[in-house]
Amino acid sequence: MRLHVSGALLDGGEVIASLSHHSHPDHASAGSVGNPILRSAQGGLVLDRVPLPLLHEESMHGAKITTENGKAVARVAWVRPAAVDKMNGLGEGATKNLVDQLRIWAGKQEGEVNSTSIQPAAGQYISLGNGILPGRKRRSVVLDGQSTNIPFSRSPGSRSDEIEPILSSLNGTLAVCLTALFPDMASWCVTDGAESDEDVWRNTCQYPRAPPGGVTFPSQQVVVRGHMSRDRPDASASDLHVDKMDGGGVFGGAILFLGGDEQHPVQWREFAIFESATGGRGVSIPVLHEDSICVLVSNYNQSLHGTVHADVLGNEVVSQDTGKVDGLHVVSYNLRMMEGFVDRVSKESAEMQATIRSDYLDERLQARANTWLMRQNPLHRRGFVILKDVLKLSEHMKRQIRSSKCETIFNDVRRGKLVADGKRLHTVGHQSWTEEVGPQLLAKFRALGYLSCSQGEKQLSVLCGLRSLPRSNKRKEHQPRHADSAARNSLWNRPPEDVPLAFVLALQNNTRLHGWPFDTDEHEIAVFEEGDMILFRGDFGHAGDEVDSENWRVHGFLDSPVITRPVDVDGALLTFPF
Repeated sequence: MRLHVSGALLDGGEVIASLSHHSHPDHASAGSVGNPILRSAQGGLVLDRVPLPLLHEESMHGAKITTENGKAVARVAWVRPAAVDKMNGLGEGATKNLVDQLRIWAGKQEGEVNSTSIQPAAGQYISLGNGILPGRKRRSVVLDGQSTNIPFSRSPGSRSDEIEPILSSLNGTLAVCLTALFPDMASWCVTDGAESDEDVWRNTCQYPRAPPGGVTFPSQQVVVRGHMSRDRPDASASDLHVDKMDGGGVFGGAILFLGGDEQHPVQWREFAIFESATGGRGVSIPVLHEDSICVLVSNYNQSLHGTVHADVLGNEVVSQDTGKVDGLHVVSYNLRMMEGFVDRVSKESAEMQATIRSDYLDERLQARANTWLMRQNPLHRRGFVILKDVLKLSEHMKRQIRSSKCETIFNDVRRGKLVADGKRLHTVGHQSWTEEVGPQLLAKFRALGYLSCSQGEKQLSVLCGLRSLPRSNKRKEHQPRHADSAARNSLWNRPPEDVPLAFVLALQNNTRLHGWPFDTDEHEIAVFEEGDMILFRGDFGHAGDEVDSENWRVHGFLDSPVITRPVDVDGALLTFPF
């Protein structure tokens, strides 16, 4: 027997029965309108049942589901929270804690009942992330020769932002488990990084973002679904439908089913996916059982799918706990129109991309785009960047710097402590030259966008001259390795625009700085000429060069009002050797 998308049950092409519509009165498919629903007994006629694997605390199970002729229908992963912890090197109970936090948060949100005709809903239906469908006060622009809708933040944007860290961690850890079971899905996942314009725009639209240094399921919009434990379970059960707006490439989108030991006697626990958008035969997949997690990935734009409903609904309420959400699941949508936007906007000129960011995106998406643009910058990807021809000082100005009073600074390590050896010095006291050079540097930094941060601007501090004298030990290559504003590589998780910076401006040719970039962790030597500058993050590991002839340069810091530089008990700024 087969099912037609209209709800007709077919036996040899003959209609023998028709499915009913949604039984929950608050659902938009209730009554005689909308899409049909599939009940358990009817599902038994058109569905092949996938058995629930025996799950141990530290095991994972995966299944590929195909049609009789080999067409891929879905990939499924079942895993216990403890196994997710182990797979990701997390502490005991970390994943369960994330799920519990999400469950509590969802219970406190005001759901969007019957929110749209495309995605009718009852129960808790919480839209998050970004949208792109046309509508009132929404904009479009011609990109790569095609009229293209502009993404927008689902309202309210603050709700998406507050739960994003939890969703990011949860999706990221489960993506690690999924790709361990199915290695060919690694290329489908989104990674935390931006080396190209396409990466910048993909990650701008991605919601939730990948965890720092990790991967996640591709999606731009998320719906958190469930029902309050005092409500009927069918409040969070879906009808049979096809997500026509979905994209997702080879694999499609992901739904996370987060079991919470649901106790209602008619709690839905199975999910149906059919072989095509028009129906046919399908499979019944166990998704909601005890405290297990099920990750279900499918091309939801190509297959009819929905919840398998209980045959008989009772009015029994097993809990009066209004703060608990049962049937919790997280639907991650890959929006085909969003994928088209990313593809087309990344092919535009840098000027056009800047216009889209500044003139078309809403404030929230603009901030996300700017953050990823910064991540694309080698400054944040590698830890440093060489800026050519920033500022060449006059000979008069250079003489002022060289005539300033100097004191020695650390250039060696003895008994585990940083000590001076007389070969490296910096200028101290009142230095009139800084009153002229400082504003020039600030103007350069502001024009290049390096002063911007989430709260005000970075401030120029400790502007001084650095003087290196010829080394006495020819085998010594550089001063002790250190970072200036924080422990090495320790600010990777912080917003790039808020990270404090430091710089060295060359006053003569062949100025060198030793560094250990983020992306390679290998020793490199940056060489820059007079007027060039090396700008680096406060957590970038580096070391000044040992020289054979005297070398002068200008050194300074761009301190962040968000991430302050630690000081010693006496108020002195700390250095972070490694």
